[in-house]
Amino acid sequence: MEDPSKVCEGRFVQALRICSIAALAVFATGTACDNARLFTGHYPSEWPAGLFDIKNSTTATNMVKNGTLSQPALPAMADLAWFCFFAHEVLGGLFAFPVLYLWEVVRQVELKRRVPQAVDVLLRVCCGVSCVVILVGLTCFVKDTVNGGGLRRLEYNPSLQAWSLKSTTQNPLALIGVFYSSAVWIVVACLLCYARCNIWFLVVNLVCFFGQAASEAAGDYKLVSSNLLEQVALWSLLGVSYQYARVVSTVTVGFKNIDTQ
Repeated sequence: MEDPSKVCEGRFVQALRICSIAALAVFATGTACDNARLFTGHYPSEWPAGLFDIKNSTTATNMVKNGTLSQPALPAMADLAWFCFFAHEVLGGLFAFPVLYLWEVVRQVELKRRVPQAVDVLLRVCCGVSCVVILVGLTCFVKDTVNGGGLRRLEYNPSLQAWSLKSTTQNPLALIGVFYSSAVWIVVACLLCYARCNIWFLVVNLVCFFGQAASEAAGDYKLVSSNLLEQVALWSLLGVSYQYARVVSTVTVGFKNIDTQ
């Protein structure tokens, strides 16, 4: 008869793996949609006729409200914007799961330095906190973004010569999930640096975190720099996962133990 604690352990790791795959799918799709919004924002055919002649965000937004100017010509533009806002404001807390799963796998390998058991407990608590953060994000998204007027504010970027749809009402907790997940990434990166002497993953995540926090300094190019750093962070996670996939020979998730080399 199997040990009940090992059965629970297997189920937990299995659920964490599923959440991680979902998070990576949302992360990659959201980043691709952000890039698509920047790309299609250059093309007049995707927007109401005459919009590129105005080149003034306030005037264009007022014209949309008054009915003088229609919404973007293609519904896909609005769909892209809604998905990006939903992914950032609601599902940001989901992005913590991939690094939490990564640590669950890595800690099964012989570590160069032992980590206190309290650290593992704390990281598992982070899984529950992620769910709370997602619920908070969903509440604020419905309250401020959906019920606050939706995405009806047009914004023109003169440097990029591109238009984009923005939220009519500012959501004060729009990035709570993203910043929470970024903090978890840095914590796990610190643990990998300490326990496995992996320095590069920590350096990359610190650069991405502080770079995105300081993206306002890039002015009109802040979205470009922010999207670029998002992609760097994503590829760094894939890189470190591949690195440890070579260390861990087989990872059997479910009711069996995790076998290592």
